[in-house]
Amino acid sequence: MTFAACAGCNEGRTFDGVRKGGERLASLTKEIIITILSQEGLISQRLPAVHLTLVGNSLGGLYCRYAASLLFSAPTLTLNVDDQPLSVFPSAFVTTASPWLGIASNTYLPIPRFAEKAVGLALSTTGKDLCSMTGLVYEMATGERFLAPLSHFSRRIAVSNTFNTDFLVSQTTGAFLDKAND
Repeated sequence: MTFAACAGCNEGRTFDGVRKGGERLASLTKEIIITILSQEGLISQRLPAVHLTLVGNSLGGLYCRYAASLLFSAPTLTLNVDDQPLSVFPSAFVTTASPWLGIASNTYLPIPRFAEKAVGLALSTTGKDLCSMTGLVYEMATGERFLAPLSHFSRRIAVSNTFNTDFLVSQTTGAFLDKAND
């Protein structure tokens, strides 16, 4: 059986930072798994495990990355559903047009750093995250706390705009490219 759910937990709540959005997504993901399995009576069938795929677009990809660090600090997430343990395995991690390296110095057209900082301040905590003012996006791209959980997924797919026409999420940041290869 396959179930899909759209996580609307961050709709209208995108200014309080990647951390908060990722925390909301991780919490909702657990809640959805428990609710679906309980409502459908599937836990009584003694399911051996659930395989989870996370899909995020743009900022949603960063939320998924943060949520993955909370859900899969170990290779398997164990949830209690109707007082029975259930193993949740990371299956696929898919993102489209996500600013993995932030947007600072990675926009389609070069923007002076003072202008990037102004944009970051205007967009509140999320803007600061994306404009490399908090260090969180850099930590997510390089820190073991975020890399290890991502490595547990059997498939990892990052889709980027190859023609570099997305102003905020250029090919460089969407595809983890070094500037020399852009």
